[in-house]
Amino acid sequence: MHLLDGSPVAQMCGLGTFAEHTTVDVRSAVKVDRDLPLERVCLLSCAVGTGYGSAVHMAAIEPGDAVVVMGCGGVGMNAVQGAAHAGASHVLAVDPVAFKREQAPIFGATHAFADVADAAEFARSVTNGQGADVAIVTIGTGFATKVVMTSIISFFPTLVNMMKGLDSVDPLLVELFKSVHASRSEVMWKLRWPSALPFLFAGLRITASASVVGAIIVEWIGADSGLGYMIINSTYQFNTPLLWASLVASSILVLASFGLVSVAERFVVPWNRVPDAVASGV
Repeated sequence: MHLLDGSPVAQMCGLGTFAEHTTVDVRSAVKVDRDLPLERVCLLSCAVGTGYGSAVHMAAIEPGDAVVVMGCGGVGMNAVQGAAHAGASHVLAVDPVAFKREQAPIFGATHAFADVADAAEFARSVTNGQGADVAIVTIGTGFATKVVMTSIISFFPTLVNMMKGLDSVDPLLVELFKSVHASRSEVMWKLRWPSALPFLFAGLRITASASVVGAIIVEWIGADSGLGYMIINSTYQFNTPLLWASLVASSILVLASFGLVSVAERFVVPWNRVPDAVASGV
């Protein structure tokens, strides 16, 4: 399919949303009876399959699991339904909208919360402090979604490196602090915390790159602006110059984020710098 000037026409992510007529791949087409109401078929073809599949297939929920579903729109509510059908013992629906919380039990939720913190606290209370086995995030495609997803991507590398740093202290130094009757807080802030800072910044250097990549991926999934949107849109429109411009801009942003973290480390952790003489091999 081409325009009058010969330029190719392609759908965003292969979708023909809001189009009266479109050309799609046979793998994306499912024939339905003509008498089926389209307002229900459209939900079945998108929200139901996406939400249910995210719980049953992607998350692979097993009987007895504790599941938290954040966001109870069309996709999230069907994730709730999928979790319940998979046999989850606790299905915690989280949404700030009261009406959605009221409807969640109809789809299989065992509990509904307006705040993620309350749901997390309840999950820990029913799992001996372990927390939820599965968390499914279906909170839309706005700016807040990008922030949440990039925060999740950045959190775990930083946490792992920080915990490694806190445990890396020489036991002899810990004994030395105890010998002068240092309190636990003094051991933490005057010994463990300074020792953990290099590990923290190592994790931040990883997340500086991963967060940019994560934000781009979120924009791939659903957005109407941003570098991810430009990359995927230019791909389907065969706009090679825009695609390369987006990729170069993304690379520059990753390098800039990495550089900012490295500069901050030089000021915050000056004792971790390698002397120039050592670095040059002298």
